[in-house]
Parts: sequence; structure tokens; C-alpha cells
Amino acid sequence: MLYRSLTVLSLCIAQFICIGFFGEGLVSILRQDGFSLERVGALRGLGLFAVLAFLWSPFIDATALKIGGYKKIILAFQCLTLAILYAVSLLNPRDDLPAVIALAVLLAFISATWTMTSNAFFIKISNSSNLSFTNALKLSGGLIGHVSGNGLTLVIYAKFGWSEANLFLTSLIAVSLLSLAFFKEPERVNAGEGLDFRAMFGFFKGKKAWLSVLFVQSIGICAAFGLLSPMLVDIGWKLEDIGEVLHIYGTIFGFAGALAAGFAVKKLGAKRAFLYAVAMQTLGILAIWLPIGGWTDRASVLFASSAAYAVYMAQATIISTMMMQRASGRRPASEYAVQSSLNMTFQIFSFYLGTLLAGTLGYGAVVLGAAAFCVLSLVYFIKIYKFI
Repeated sequence: MLYRSLTVLSLCIAQFICIGFFGEGLVSILRQDGFSLERVGALRGLGLFAVLAFLWSPFIDATALKIGGYKKIILAFQCLTLAILYAVSLLNPRDDLPAVIALAVLLAFISATWTMTSNAFFIKISNSSNLSFTNALKLSGGLIGHVSGNGLTLVIYAKFGWSEANLFLTSLIAVSLLSLAFFKEPERVNAGEGLDFRAMFGFFKGKKAWLSVLFVQSIGICAAFGLLSPMLVDIGWKLEDIGEVLHIYGTIFGFAGALAAGFAVKKLGAKRAFLYAVAMQTLGILAIWLPIGGWTDRASVLFASSAAYAVYMAQATIISTMMMQRASGRRPASEYAVQSSLNMTFQIFSFYLGTLLAGTLGYGAVVLGAAAFCVLSLVYFIKIYKFI
């Protein structure tokens, strides 16, 4: 059980750390070196591969059916990632920017496909009793990986240099590769019929209530959660203090929220735990109002950000668990990916909407509006509970 948990955690840290570094950390490096926003802006779009990954997910299921599992596919992606990181380490981001960006785009594609394959792998190695805990580890590992890529790797670059930063990324992926290499994948093979796009696009037939959940549940929390960083800048916090509160303490409380959600699903069931999480989201969103209302001391901001991270990660864990429950053993990569892509699209939209509205209405109005929306969505979810 411990080895299985460490394998899941290391996989998720490894698959997100490169995106954290090349999607955000590298932007900071290039801006510091005087590159224009136009030149580095393409790096911000690396996350789009995760949204579009469902388009090629049937190929993953078909390949897994042919070779008997997902583990070999993941190992292949890890080896490719190590090779690309070695190539990147030989370049200089200042002098070889086009080549670095091209390889970063390739890494983003591999990372998105690797993540999609891992989700199918997690479905295959989990059962109804440990699926929620698997998702808690998955979301926690993803958060740790993203923060490490955007934070810790950036610190290593600042102190030691470009090659050493890439060596750090390489070492984490190598650890994940070794852990997975000795992990025994269950022998049961999915019973799909090979490449089947029609089945994937027909997944939501008869699931309109669940489709509405994927859309609605992210709006309130994402609209408010995305305001944390710009809000702290506007109230006068230093960047290093924001990084400490959001990326260190936020990660700790996010990890705790994910684990708590995993245990709640096991105790209450996913649907009931989901309703409780939506109710807790309302309180977490209202906590963000504290700095807006003038409570800008360290303790108040720490409480607000920690509460927001905890409820955000808790809800993400439960939704991921419910998506995996609805993905059959026949085409787990495709069926999870199509749900995840739609949910992620609405999350991105909600993050953008919250920031846009805050520019015109103010932070306070958006936070209170997001909390009110969570209450209304809870009423809606209760109404459609038996159809979810």
C-alpha cells in the first residue's frame, strides 16, 4: 500500500513539475532578462495541451489494449521527457530561445498525454475502496509538482544555473521512472474494441445532469480562488511573502484538504461528500473576503489563503474521483479525458471571468457573488442529486 501510494505521488509530481517550470518559471527568467511579453507569451499557452488531450485519448486506450496495459506507455513518455530535458540543458535560454520554446511545447504535449495515461492507469490499479485516496494523492502530487517547478526549480536556477535546474527536474522524473518500473500493473486488460472516437464523443449521452455538474461546480470557487495573488499584490504585500503564503502554506493546506476529501468520500460516498464540499466552498470563498475587508495582517491572510486552498483541493479531489467512477474499464483514458477537458475548460473560463469582473466591480463584489453562486449551485445539486 505504501509503495503504491509513493508511486502514484511521484508520478504526479514528475508529470507536473516540467509544466510548472517551463510554463511559469521560465517566463519569470526570460522577463528578468528583458524579453518582451510577446516573445515569452507562447509559454503561457502550454497548459492548453491538457485541455485538448481528449482528442488523442482514444489512441492511448487502443495502444494499451494492444500491449496489455498503460505502464509501458507511461515509461516511454518518461524516457522521452528525460531525453528532451537533456537536450534543453545543453541550450541557453537567452541565445537559443526558439529551440527552448519548441522543446518546451513538445514537453507540454508529452506531459499532457502522460497525465491522461496516468489517469487511466490509476483507474486500473484502484478499486472502489481506495479510488478517493488515489485521487487525493494525485491532486496533491500535481500541486507539489507545479509549485516545485515554478518555485523550487526557479530557486535552483537562480543559485546554480540552467543546467543544474534541468538536472533537478531530471532527477525527480528518474525517481518516478524507477518507482513505476518495479510496480506490478494488474494483469486485467480493458475490454475495449480498439480505436473508437464515436464512443468517446457519445460518453455524455444520457448524462445531462452530470454534464451540468462539471460545468457549474467550478464557477464559484475558481472565480474567487484566482483573485488571491493579484489581490495580495494590490493590498501591498511583497512578492516573496505572497509566494510563501500561497505556494508553501497553501500547498500544505491544499494537501490536507485533498486527503480530508479522500477520507470523506470513503466515509460518506462521493455524491454526499460532493454536497458537503460545495457547502464548505462557500465558507472558503467568504474567507477570501477578510483581506478585502481590511484584515491584511499575516494571520488573517494566511487563514484566508489556507481555507481557499483547502476547499479548492478538496472539491478537485472529489470531482476527479467521481469522474473516474464514471469512466469504465473499457476506455478509461478516453472517458476520463473527455470529462476532465470539459471541466478544465470551465475552470479556465471561471478564473478569467473572476479576474475580469474584479477589474470593474472590485474584489469584494466578485467574492460575495462567487459565494452566493456556490449557495445557488448547492441548491441545484440537491435538486438533481438522484440524477448525478
